Amino acid sequence: MNCRSLGPLDHNAPHNIPQSMIFLSLKQDVRPSDAFTQLQDGLRLTLQRMPWLGGTIHWQSPETPGWRPGTLEIRYPNSIANTDLLRLKELNTSKSYGHLRDAGFPLDAFDDEEIIWTRPWSSNFHEGVPVFAAQANFLPGGCILAFSIPSPASDGTAMLMIINLWADFCSGDPILASQMWNLAKGSAVEDHSISRSLLDQVLTEESIPKSQTGHRTLHQLVGMDPIPDQDTRSDGNAMQHVIFYMPHKAYTALRKDCVEQYGDRAITGNDLICAFIWRSLMRAQRATKAHEFKENSSTMTVLLRPFDARPHVAKLLPSMYLGNLNFESRITMPLSSLVDPNTSIPSIAHIISKSLDIQTTQDNLANAYRLLRSSPDYGQVQWGATHATGTTVGILSPIVLPFNDTCFGMDVFGNGGRPDAFRPIMGASNRPFRTSFVIPRKKHGGVEFVMTVSTEELGFLCDDAEFNRFGFSLQQ
Repeated sequence: MNCRSLGPLDHNAPHNIPQSMIFLSLKQDVRPSDAFTQLQDGLRLTLQRMPWLGGTIHWQSPETPGWRPGTLEIRYPNSIANTDLLRLKELNTSKSYGHLRDAGFPLDAFDDEEIIWTRPWSSNFHEGVPVFAAQANFLPGGCILAFSIPSPASDGTAMLMIINLWADFCSGDPILASQMWNLAKGSAVEDHSISRSLLDQVLTEESIPKSQTGHRTLHQLVGMDPIPDQDTRSDGNAMQHVIFYMPHKAYTALRKDCVEQYGDRAITGNDLICAFIWRSLMRAQRATKAHEFKENSSTMTVLLRPFDARPHVAKLLPSMYLGNLNFESRITMPLSSLVDPNTSIPSIAHIISKSLDIQTTQDNLANAYRLLRSSPDYGQVQWGATHATGTTVGILSPIVLPFNDTCFGMDVFGNGGRPDAFRPIMGASNRPFRTSFVIPRKKHGGVEFVMTVSTEELGFLCDDAEFNRFGFSLQQ
């Protein structure tokens, strides 16, 4: 049995199990059992190359050299012969895959417990939590492929890299797939996918100048500056997760507005989408829940946005590093300014962009990592939640994550073997939290995103002229 300690950045990730699903159509006359066999064979090859994916996460023993409170580790055998981590289910439903497509692939077509066998907040590290779990759910015409990886094991980028690797082994020549991913069995790169010591080498061995950024910002980047407690009186059951869509034409218009105000500067589409979501949520909350919190001229609103630091250390880190490499940016604005009719969405995106430029230098990331690494107790460094009644908004924005070329096999699945849609699984347990999710963007079309809103807020947004200029709800 192998044991690998998780690294500093793995420990400030929440102790939850994010779940996602992709929608795959079946080619005519393909049986669910045949499609499942292809998925199973591909997963077996993936686990052979990366056996740690078939392991479990546990609390580390205090007798382990270098142990500190809150330390987690992955335990896994040298090889994994079975693929019990992937389960088959034929859904008992009158719905067809075509019905789901016509409804925009809704989040709530089925209960979460029906389509994935893990539970988002059941992280029992005493008994062990599976690193990877999946369930292939079949209904007439298609498959909902659900999967989960606990946050301490991998971040969102790594998760989709793993799914892409699995897909490549499903759809192609295993030898060619291994070569494409530089995963010849026993290679050093295979070890790099899990080696947290590698990140230590990258972020601590170099001589890093003392950061010019304030000490508090470094704490915020790694979750060591807690957000003040917020009023949580709102009933989470009253909140709902709703998919919205920004058409390509509207997205282009927003980009044009941005260029007209700031020129062709480095304000990304991601910053624009996040600015739109942040402003829209706070405007909706202010209009419908003003009685639930006291607002004055000094009331601030906070945007929390985890970001993948791989682009900032790409030259120093192997491309197949599959641990956590997320830091968290924190952008603050006066609430009155954010929702002011004279405040444009591009101007908010500009504030986000400038804040990120200041926060995300390689020096800052290295110094923040060192700060986290020096913590005597990993149990005290997790990022905070964004409760529904406060003025803090969390946005997960993997808009550019690798998804477009994912192919599970064109002989079995429709659409050239590629998923028709990707959706986060955001069940009832997430409703008390003001979290939004920008869905990885396809090569063609607009942008889909999920927001957590109340019925009243949804009504406000659906009737709001500014919001409807750029987006609309896909909820039927």
